[in-house]
Amino acid sequence: MELGYVVAGAFALLWARSVWKNRRNERLVAIRRVEIDERKDVFHWSWTFDFVEMLVVYAYHVNDWPGIDGYNLFALRRRDGPTWEMRFHSDAVPEALKDLERDARKPFADPERLAEQRAIVTGGNWMPVRSDIAATLETRYQLFLRNYDPSVDVEVVPLEVYWRRLLEFQRQSEAKKDAAEVARKGASASPRTRLATDHEKTSAK
Repeated sequence: MELGYVVAGAFALLWARSVWKNRRNERLVAIRRVEIDERKDVFHWSWTFDFVEMLVVYAYHVNDWPGIDGYNLFALRRRDGPTWEMRFHSDAVPEALKDLERDARKPFADPERLAEQRAIVTGGNWMPVRSDIAATLETRYQLFLRNYDPSVDVEVVPLEVYWRRLLEFQRQSEAKKDAAEVARKGASASPRTRLATDHEKTSAK
């Protein structure tokens, strides 16, 4: 009987410790990460900031037909002032350029605007975080400095991994749309492949 009480007590202690660790982990994740969402008409933007990794995942969605999704990864820094700034992460640059190439193939693409965006993507320059978002970041950052314990091993998916998962989903969705377009037109190549082939033929003339 006493042994049974001991075993039950041990399990209860382990359960309580597990609950405590999970709650502590959730609290620390909430302290180090800031999520901001905005919606307007069919547009939806979201930012996920991490004060430990100093990274930002930016996502945008157009809930129209056809729908548009995009995901970018930025480096984040804080300078005296305080001033919050971000720039394209080196791993995100090739993917952002792919998105610009996709946009350039649209019927009403604006070459001038696309050129400006390409310069921003490849320039490597730090850009100021929008003032209202920066104000929220600074408030949360001060909370982070006062309450975050860096000695605790927090269980959280790194933002770069999170971004890559989102990007993989986006690329799979694009591939399905291309396949559907091929099936609809009865073509033997995707729209992107045909455009590239047509460009090569034109250049060869």
